[in-house]
Amino acid sequence: FDARATAAIASSADKDTLTLLAQKRSPAEMTPAEARQFTPEQTAQFIDLKLVDSRGAEIHDFDGGRAHVTISDVKMTSAPENYVLWHQAANGLQQVAFTYRPAAEAQHYQISFLTNGWSSYALVYDGQQASPFDDVTADDWFYQDVLYVYRAGLMRGTQASLFSPDLPLTRGMVVTILYRSEEPSSVRRDAPFTDVAPDSYYADAVAWAAAEHIVAGYGGGLFGPEDQVTREQLAAILYRYAAYKGYDVSSRASLDQFADQQDIASYARTAVSWAKAVGLLSGRTGGLLAPAGSASRAEAAAILHRFCVLYPL
Repeated sequence: FDARATAAIASSADKDTLTLLAQKRSPAEMTPAEARQFTPEQTAQFIDLKLVDSRGAEIHDFDGGRAHVTISDVKMTSAPENYVLWHQAANGLQQVAFTYRPAAEAQHYQISFLTNGWSSYALVYDGQQASPFDDVTADDWFYQDVLYVYRAGLMRGTQASLFSPDLPLTRGMVVTILYRSEEPSSVRRDAPFTDVAPDSYYADAVAWAAAEHIVAGYGGGLFGPEDQVTREQLAAILYRYAAYKGYDVSSRASLDQFADQQDIASYARTAVSWAKAVGLLSGRTGGLLAPAGSASRAEAAAILHRFCVLYPL
């Protein structure tokens, strides 16, 4: 729970006892109202989340706050990107972005999502998904990666029907992607960099990332938000982000296999070693790591997809 959700719960509940109830239901157990909205053939799972105080009263609304939810052992017989998670909100059905990672049993997954209140959720098969972008096709090596980050709400198109997979990712874009998975703060913070305009789309994201020591800038008060992010910079940002989230970042791999490993900046060497060890970063052709090479949007989608499989956002 974020601070706002916690405050909303505390103000509306009997503080002596709070009980969180989570129940999974099969399509055969759907209510008449759910039967009017979903078909048993399409629905994989119903998930009921309830927060009950000692008087038996249910708390549904978080007053704009959010909670991070992780549900284990959810069965999906088709590819997870072919499913949509629906939230039964007070004003009707709302689609909820979710990330997933494989569980031990085949066709079973752990799913994670953010919610602004407790109610029922339906995981529904939405058919074999076509690409939402004209420049991303099923033959592209990054097809599943782009579909994943798009459906999870992590990356958007550069235009309505374009993803621009070959376009370099900027430093401002990277922190904005990570910021989207965080609970919004009610405290307005200014980015400590002279080249981050307060009205820019990445201003809040950069301020948050700097405050949490996920980014440090170049020095001299500069962040370079419009600069292309390099592969070693992306590794360093994700390494610090994983540490900020409390994940284990102790894994290390030798980088001796790369002919250009000596080109890795000293500040990024530990992060690159970690990224290689956990499978986030691999080499390019010719036995090169290209640490100072720019990371494309397609590469970023692939790395973020791998990151979410390892660590739920």
